[in-house]
Amino acid sequence: MVSVIIVSMLSCSCGDLFKETSQQTKPTQSDTQKKSTNEKGGKYSEYKGKFPSQPLPDNATVGITKYGECYHRLDCPFVTGSEYPINKMPKSEAKKKHYKSCDICTP
Repeated sequence: MVSVIIVSMLSCSCGDLFKETSQQTKPTQSDTQKKSTNEKGGKYSEYKGKFPSQPLPDNATVGITKYGECYHRLDCPFVTGSEYPINKMPKSEAKKKHYKSCDICTP
């Protein structure tokens, strides 16, 4: 086993990006032969289900990244991991401006 640091750029379906840095153990060839399935189940599986299932009320504050097309909960990884300033506004205003709801944090 070899330990590596991985910097990933993940994106929401709306085009928002966030940078994730993690240290992982890279399997050797013999380890790969033993296990070839994806344990996490996909790129976003670790974030899905970590946010309340109830949507935010229309007067709640949401965040929109500089180049994004979605509005997010303020604790969404696309907001907390953004390298750019976040534009904050009420959810009702974001809807009026035709921003989409984030698929991950489901505001």
